[in-house]
Formats: sequence, structure tokens, C-alpha cells
Amino acid sequence: MKKLLVILSLIFLSCSSASALVNPSKGFTNDDVILYQVKDKWGLKDENGAVLTDAIYKKMVRVGYHSWLVQAKNNKYGLTDEKGNIIVAPKYRHTDRILGKYAKLGNSNDFGLYDEYGKIVIPHKYQKIDLLFGKMFLTYKNYKYGVLNFEGKVLLDNEFDDIYMPSKSVMRILYKIQEN
Repeated sequence: MKKLLVILSLIFLSCSSASALVNPSKGFTNDDVILYQVKDKWGLKDENGAVLTDAIYKKMVRVGYHSWLVQAKNNKYGLTDEKGNIIVAPKYRHTDRILGKYAKLGNSNDFGLYDEYGKIVIPHKYQKIDLLFGKMFLTYKNYKYGVLNFEGKVLLDNEFDDIYMPSKSVMRILYKIQEN
């Protein structure tokens, strides 16, 4: 019986410490705010019910612990921080949340990628940005493919005709030499 109690205590303690590692940041986060709705619009309140941002957004989607993708009344997307402050102006027609902690924003030919703090990771110059295995992004620009890492560092310039990864450890690259 004592062994069982010791084992259960260890499991409980390890779960508590693992839970603490999930959100390593200190201070105010998305966990400290409440998403609320008035009619068909969304806003944020703090834990005490004080309004951080009025319910003015058509949509609000959490990005990591520190921001929200928002759709403004002009149907454009941007980012607010956890306190409701605009950190990326809502001026983009398209958005996508990647891995829960990145926001891809863009129009037709100018997609960029932001982290949960509103810092640009990949500049707005790509027609497509997609996720690859191994903490990489596949980019598409001027009919050519390239690869960037999660920090936005270029691993392969956009000069390849096709890049795909059939498995985690295999990348297939097609490069056609232009003949004159």
C-alpha cells in the first residue's frame, strides 16, 4: 500500500511539473483572459470581468499564449496581444494558424508568418507557406520552391521546381536546368 501511495505521489508531482513547463512564460497570458461574445462579435475580458477589448471582432482564434488572430469588421485579419492591443494591423484577406503558435497572414501573393508575439518570422513575399517535417516551412515564390526553418532562416532558396517530403527523413527536390 505504501509503495502504491509513493508511486501515485511521484506521478502526481511529475504531472504538476510537466504542466508547469507547458507555459514557461511569467506574467499575463491568454490563460488569464476570457473570450466573450456580444451578439455576433467577440472581445476579451480579464479574470475579474474587466473589458480588455470591446466585442468588435467577427472571429478571435488563440495563437500560443500571447496573441489572438482577429477578423475585423472589414473582413481583414490581424493579430492582437493577450491584452487586446493590435500587434499586426487587420489588413490581410487570408489567415491560417500553424501549430497553434504561428499565424500566417497575407493577401494573394504576399504571405508572411508571425510568432505569437507578433514578431515576423517569414517576411511577406511568398505566394504560399506550408509546413514541412523537421521544423521547416516550404515556400513558393515566382513559380519556384524553397525551404526555411522555424526561425525564418533560408535553408534552400526559391529556385527549385518541386520539393516534397514523402517521409520525415527524405526530401525529394526537382531542379530543371534551363537550356538556351
